[in-house]
Amino acid sequence: MEHDDDNKILLIAFFIVESETTETWFFFLKNLKRHVTSQDGLCLISDKQELIKNVYSKRDSGWTTQNFVHVLYI
Repeated sequence: MEHDDDNKILLIAFFIVESETTETWFFFLKNLKRHVTSQDGLCLISDKQELIKNVYSKRDSGWTTQNFVHVLYI
């Protein structure tokens, strides 16, 4: 966990896999949304926009454009 400038808690999550695939990202994002961060208003920060976009766009992922925003870091 980390804190922002307003002293609010920021949850930082990561996982280690053999390779970044659609299946591994789907597993991570689906379970993250289901078991860790079920609330709306989240910001997903990543460096693999197209792969992750394809994953969270799947119907069963739990992520919709209404409950989070996806931004890229360089």
